[in-house]
Amino acid sequence: MLAAQRALDGELSALRRRIETARTQRIQAERIAAAHRERKSAARALEELRERARSSHAAGLEKHDNAALDEVAQRLAAARRAEAEDKAEGASRSASPAADQDPGHPRPTP
Repeated sequence: MLAAQRALDGELSALRRRIETARTQRIQAERIAAAHRERKSAARALEELRERARSSHAAGLEKHDNAALDEVAQRLAAARRAEAEDKAEGASRSASPAADQDPGHPRPTP
């Protein structure tokens, strides 16, 4: 009977060790899973930040391009206005009677 009691005590000790090992392994697995979730969340947040940075950069480039195009359009419009003014001045000069006269041969006045 004493031997049977010792055998049962040995089995009970072995079961307690296995239970403690299982608890330790479960705690370690939970920690690993939590770390994995944190890394996955951090990776997702990093990708979102990268996407925002890409969008912001693209918007900045588009804004810069639009400003450059606006500047070119303003210069072209100013050049066209100046060209139109030059043509108008040229037309008004040629329409005046003095412009038709040769400085060496004035027209007779009626």
